[in-house]
Amino acid sequence: MADSMPTKKQNNTIGKYITATFLLILLISSVALLLHLYYQQGVYWDFITHYMYSKALINSYFYKSMLNGTLPQAIQYEGNFYIEPFRAPLMSMLMAPFDLVFAQHAIPAYLVFEAVFLLLSAIYLAHSMKVSSLIVAPILMMPYVMVYLTVLNGAEMLSLILIVFAAALAMRGKWQSGVLMALAALAKYSSIAFVLPLLFMPKGTRRKSIAAVFLTTAPWLIANFFIFGNPIYSYESAITQVFVSPPPSQVSMHAALATSISIVFYDLLPFIILIAILALFVYSKHHRMPKAISYKYKIAITFCAVSLLAWFALAIHASINTLPRWGYLIYAGSAPLLSLLIYDLMRSASKLYKNYAVRRTITYAIYSTVLLISLVLTFIAYIQMGQYPFGAFMGSKSQILLDAVQQVNSLGLGSCNFISNAWPYLRFYGIAAHNPNYYNSTMYKYPILIFDSFIGSGNEVTAINITKVYNLSGFQIMIPKNSIC
Repeated sequence: MADSMPTKKQNNTIGKYITATFLLILLISSVALLLHLYYQQGVYWDFITHYMYSKALINSYFYKSMLNGTLPQAIQYEGNFYIEPFRAPLMSMLMAPFDLVFAQHAIPAYLVFEAVFLLLSAIYLAHSMKVSSLIVAPILMMPYVMVYLTVLNGAEMLSLILIVFAAALAMRGKWQSGVLMALAALAKYSSIAFVLPLLFMPKGTRRKSIAAVFLTTAPWLIANFFIFGNPIYSYESAITQVFVSPPPSQVSMHAALATSISIVFYDLLPFIILIAILALFVYSKHHRMPKAISYKYKIAITFCAVSLLAWFALAIHASINTLPRWGYLIYAGSAPLLSLLIYDLMRSASKLYKNYAVRRTITYAIYSTVLLISLVLTFIAYIQMGQYPFGAFMGSKSQILLDAVQQVNSLGLGSCNFISNAWPYLRFYGIAAHNPNYYNSTMYKYPILIFDSFIGSGNEVTAINITKVYNLSGFQIMIPKNSIC
C-alpha cells in the first residue's frame, strides 16, 4: 500500500503536466489564428468604435465635457472624439489601460489578453463543474469564437468570458455570479438575458445574486442619467439599433438566419455528434436512465435554453452581416451543458468495462477526439482565413483603406475634416471624419471620401457644387466648391 501511494501521486502529477501541455497547445493555436486574422485584415467598424471610446476615456477633455454638461453635444457632433452611446461601455473601459501601456500595440495585446482570459474562464468552469478542462477549453476556444467574436467587435468575446465565469459561480451556488452577470451585460447589453438562470439558484443566494446584478449596474445607470438625463438612455439606443433601425425584409431575415446557423453551429456540430454517439453506446449497454437531475445540470440546461431563446429573438431582427456574431450567446450558454454531457458519458462508457486498460483507453480516446476536433477546425480556419469573416466588410488593414489614407495625406488634406461612409476607419488613422448625416450641418464645406463597395450607414452623399473629383481604385475624393480645411 505504501508503495502504491507515490505511484498514484506521480500519475496525478504527470496528468497535470499533460493537461497543462495540451491547454498551452490549444492556447498557442488559438492565439496564432487570432493574430493571423488581425494582421491580415485588421479590426472592423465595431471594434474601432470601442477603441476610439477608450481613447476618449484617457482624454481629459472627455471628463471636462462630462462635468460641464457638454458631453452629449461633443458626442452628437463628433467634434473631439467619436463615441456611439448605444454601445455597452465595459470593453472600452478595459481597453483604456492597454492603450496607455502598449500604445500602438494596444489592439494585438488586448486580443491576446482576451484569448488568455477565455482559457482561464474555461479552466474555472471545468473546476466548478468537476469536469476536465481538456473538454471545456476545446469547446470554448473554437475558431468561430476567435474569428467572429474578436476583431469584428470584441465585446462579444468579453461578454462570453464573463458569462462563463458567472455560470461557474452559479454552479457553485455563489451569489457573486450576479456581479459577473451584470459585468457581462455591461460588455454586451443582450447578455442581460442570462440573468434568468440566476432565478434557479438556491433560495439563500437567489436574492443576493439578483441584488448584485442591480448594484453592479447602478453606476452605469447613474452615469447615463448624469450625461444624458435618462438612466436607460444607452439601453434604449441599443434596442433601437437592433430591433427598430433598419427593419430587415423577410428575405434578408431568412438569409441571415441560414447564414448564422451554418457559421455558429459548424464548430459545435462535431461535439453534438460525439455526444450522440456516446449516448447511444452507453444506453445500448446500460439501459438505466438517471433517477434525478443534479443542481449543476439544472443550471446548465437553463443557461442553454436561455441562450437559444435569446439568440433566436435577435436572429429574426438582425441582418446577414451582423447576425453571426450573436452566436456568442449560443457558445456561452451551451458550453457548460455540452461539457457536462461529454464528461459524464465518457465516465459512464469507461465504467462499462472492468479492465483498467480498456477503461483508460476509452478515456484517452475521448479526450484525444475532443482535442483533435478543436485543433483540426483551427487549422482549417487558418488556411481559409482569406474567405471570412465578411468579404464585403472592410478591415482596418484593407489595402483600399490604406491607399485612401495615403492619398488624403498626399493631397495635403490629412488635417481636414472629412465626410465619409467609413468615418470610424478614417478616425482610426487620425483623420477627423464624420458621418454623411453630418454633411448638411457643414453647408457642404468639408471634403468627401466615399468608398465604392463599403457596406455601412450613410453611403449616399448628395454632391452639390463639387469642383474636384479624384476617382481612384475603390474610392473617390470629392472637393466641394467652398470647402474649408
